[in-house]
Amino acid sequence: MKTIRVLACGALVASLLVSANASGGVATGRVPSETVTNGFCRVTVDGRPLDVFALPKPERAFSFQREVDLHAYGAVFFDSDEEVTVDVVFANGHKESFAAKPPFTRVVENGGRHGSLVVCANGLEADVPDPKDPKVRWFGPGMHRKGEVRLLSGDTLYLAPGAVVEAPVFADGRDIVIRGRGILSGIPWGWTKGPAKYFCSLRGENIELRDVAIAGSWYWTVVLDGARHVTIDGLRILGGKTLNDDGIDVCSARD
Repeated sequence: MKTIRVLACGALVASLLVSANASGGVATGRVPSETVTNGFCRVTVDGRPLDVFALPKPERAFSFQREVDLHAYGAVFFDSDEEVTVDVVFANGHKESFAAKPPFTRVVENGGRHGSLVVCANGLEADVPDPKDPKVRWFGPGMHRKGEVRLLSGDTLYLAPGAVVEAPVFADGRDIVIRGRGILSGIPWGWTKGPAKYFCSLRGENIELRDVAIAGSWYWTVVLDGARHVTIDGLRILGGKTLNDDGIDVCSARD
C-alpha cells in the first residue's frame, strides 16, 4: 500500500492528512502562492499534480553577463514509501519521465542546463516532534517571516511540510536538531544584504541538520563554525542566486 505526501502550493494556508487506502493516501501542505511558479512546467507524481517552488533568476554579478545567461529554475517536494513515477512537461513542450524510490534528488533538464527542475523526494517522516514541547521551535504550513531563529542546547527546529521560513538560523550549544520537510528561504535578500552574515551558522557539539531545503541564500549557506560532531543528511541546497552562496563551509570544525 503506497502513501505519498505532496507539497502543494496555493493561495490558502492549510494542512490536510489523508490515511492510506487502496488508491494511495496523500498528505498535503499548502504554502502562499507567491512561492509558486506553475507556468514553468507541469509535474505529476504517480498522476498527482505537484506545484513548483520558484527559485529566482540569479543576480547579475559581472558586467559581461547578458540577461539571456541568467535563468530561474524550480523545485518540487514530496514524500513516498515506494517507487513512484515522475512526469515533467515544461512550458516549451519538452517532456521527461522517470521512476525511482525515495529518498532521492534528481535534476530534470529542460533540453539543456538552463531553466531546470529539481525533484526532491523523501521517505515518509517518522518521529515528528511535539509542537507543544517547549524545546521545539515548530513552524507549520505557510509563510513565516522572522528576524532570526536562535537555537540553544537541547532545542529542535522543525519545519513542517509546506512551511517556508524566511530567516537566518543560529545554533550554538549541545544536542541541537534542525529537521523537517519545509524550506528555509533567503530569497528576499540580495548578495550580502541578509539580516545576518551567514544563512545557517552551526556552533557547539552534537548538531543534526536533516531533510530541510535551503533556498536562495544571500552569502555562505551552512557554516560549521568551530562545531564538533555534526551530522548533515538529506539537506537540499537550492542556490545560485548570488555570488558566494557556498553550500557547506567547514570552518575550524571536526567530526
